[in-house]
Amino acid sequence: MSRLPPLHPFAEIPQPSGALLSDLRRTTGVEAISISPRDRVEAARDMWPKGILWRRKGLMPRPPEAVVYPKDTEEVSRILRFASERAIPVVPVGGRSGVLGALVPMRPNTLALDTRRLSQIHAPDRERMEAAAGAGVVGLDFERMLRAEGFTLGHAPASIGGSTVGGWIATRSAGQNSSRYGKIEDMVVEAECVLGTGEVVRPSRPVPGTDWLEVFAGSEGSLAVITEATFRIWPLPEASIGAARRFPDLEHGVQALREIFQAGYRPSVARLYDPLDSMLALRPSRESGAPAPPPGMRELEPREARPAPLRMLWNLAMRQPQALNRLARLRRSVLLVLLHEGERWEAKAEARAIAEICRRNEGRDLGEGPADRWLRHRWDVSRNFPLVFELGGWVDTLEVAIGWSGVVRLHEAVRAAVSPHAFCMAHLSHAYPDGCSIYFTLLGAAEDVDRGIEQYDAAWAAALAAARKEGATISHHHGVGLQKAEALAEELGEKGVEVLRALQRACDPVGILSPGKWKT
Repeated sequence: MSRLPPLHPFAEIPQPSGALLSDLRRTTGVEAISISPRDRVEAARDMWPKGILWRRKGLMPRPPEAVVYPKDTEEVSRILRFASERAIPVVPVGGRSGVLGALVPMRPNTLALDTRRLSQIHAPDRERMEAAAGAGVVGLDFERMLRAEGFTLGHAPASIGGSTVGGWIATRSAGQNSSRYGKIEDMVVEAECVLGTGEVVRPSRPVPGTDWLEVFAGSEGSLAVITEATFRIWPLPEASIGAARRFPDLEHGVQALREIFQAGYRPSVARLYDPLDSMLALRPSRESGAPAPPPGMRELEPREARPAPLRMLWNLAMRQPQALNRLARLRRSVLLVLLHEGERWEAKAEARAIAEICRRNEGRDLGEGPADRWLRHRWDVSRNFPLVFELGGWVDTLEVAIGWSGVVRLHEAVRAAVSPHAFCMAHLSHAYPDGCSIYFTLLGAAEDVDRGIEQYDAAWAAALAAARKEGATISHHHGVGLQKAEALAEELGEKGVEVLRALQRACDPVGILSPGKWKT
């Protein structure tokens, strides 16, 4: 069960305090401040599915009093100093692509600090192989600049077209190419951060002793506001070779994936789909010569456009998830999609070596087609999620991580726990020598919104309880937000929470940054 903010009808958005705004402008000198209802409402919500369900009921959390748009670190510092002196809550807001409610205001009289004017992109340092960007830079803009210069960050989350580099760090983001390039905390080498007191700190690497960058990575705006960061970059790969294998069952696929990474190979992409997700990934294309639809929820199109078998699948998923979950057990074979990058000789050598590992584990070669299809359409799944809500359902994703010995058990435990409440399928991604992340997709009905919210809460509670019981960590790359706050406290234990609270008091003594979430 997540912590919940007070909810208000859309028609009852309270008016901001004129005295507060006058004092804010006079004291900080910041001119870019909005009190328009639209801007305030937009700053109070992200892509959290529960928030979307609230909106279908005509409800929303109380919006901030104002949205402040600082243009540089100095303005951020003045804003936070002002807020700290008056004990005014501040919630940092970036691209609003989060899915766990991290930016939802929990207290009245909150200020939203929008980072999107912190948008400067610096030219790459070719000698140091580094590049810097403001926290409000949209990830796709950053990557396009790097590619024009012959480089890549190697970070490609599904939200790359809307998420910001500051948000990436704040949530410990992982991109689709993380198996080769790492997660965002592996890429950042320096960050400019403003504490709750208004003080500016610049943790960097390498550093002796405690790595302060690790402290701010994943803090979700609760310890500091990130204003700029410098990242390690890579030359654009000379070659990119796709491959795909079909295994008789998930156990064989997991064994192959473990052997690949423990042998030291680092394919840019290594995604192992469970039986149902594999079936969707391998569906024949409906158009001659066109690539087949990508895996996941691509097929949730308007009812009149869906073929009959798919309409039946939709109805089962929405109204009889247990039946469809049982049906999914009849399928056993799974799909592994691979992408090998680097210099041409390197990519080819890796592809040959991994092909041999797959053969030893009964993996049948499917050629490059499924990998090419995935690469063409890899952004479609996230783009189509809003359609599920339009059709009277809800959809969400849960990413957890565990060591190799527990992967298959974790997959079965979460699916079994969720099955009475929602349809569930999954893929394995973000693999390492010691384990991997499992990314579950949950789908349920919400034509009756109240009933949909009940099922949503029940599915999440069951999934997190099952994950914790199996020894998994409750988040790999989406963060914590409101949805996972209580589960995080359970995972860390009393002493872990005590340490985080002490750290928060050191960085933000008055407690103005994102109050009411995990740290309280």
